[in-house]
Amino acid sequence: MTGSHFEASCMSRVASGIISVVCLSFLTAGWAIADQRDSTSETVSVVFRPLVRSAQVDGTMFLYGAAYGGSVDIDIFQMHTPQPSSIGVRLGLERVGIGGPGGLKGGSPYLDYCSLLRLSFLGHSWRFDALLGYAYQQSNHPDISSSHAILRSGAELKWKILPGLFGLMLKGNASKSEAFIGIGVYGGWEN
Repeated sequence: MTGSHFEASCMSRVASGIISVVCLSFLTAGWAIADQRDSTSETVSVVFRPLVRSAQVDGTMFLYGAAYGGSVDIDIFQMHTPQPSSIGVRLGLERVGIGGPGGLKGGSPYLDYCSLLRLSFLGHSWRFDALLGYAYQQSNHPDISSSHAILRSGAELKWKILPGLFGLMLKGNASKSEAFIGIGVYGGWEN
């Protein structure tokens, strides 16, 4: 197997894994709501309550990849369960560069304008977001179409060092043209 085929195979596996995690998160939330609706000891309430949940800038990197960007998260529904959660949207801008020992690869770096559906599970010192939606992607690479819409999925796990202001994050994104997992920091405001 040549180096480029091996890299494509690895990228495909990472992308499949991230998409699977996102889909399982959405399914698990649906099952949890359905299962708890029948329970008499714990009630689940889903409330239409639009709220700007957070605004953040973040940067992540791992081996030959790096990503940085900014986003705003807006809740549409809040679910009051044993573990508080919400469903909403994320609007953001992210620059992703993926490479290898020889430099950038596959049309990288990309600039993604994202509009994503977001499922969040909230804790006092952590937050998990599963993301799925579309991004308008631009590349400056001469061999790649300059811009196009792509289906994009992702997941983030944040550890709130200073809750509402700053923390560490593990982040993964996947689309047809990129797959990335990184560790980094975020800063911003959280409601």
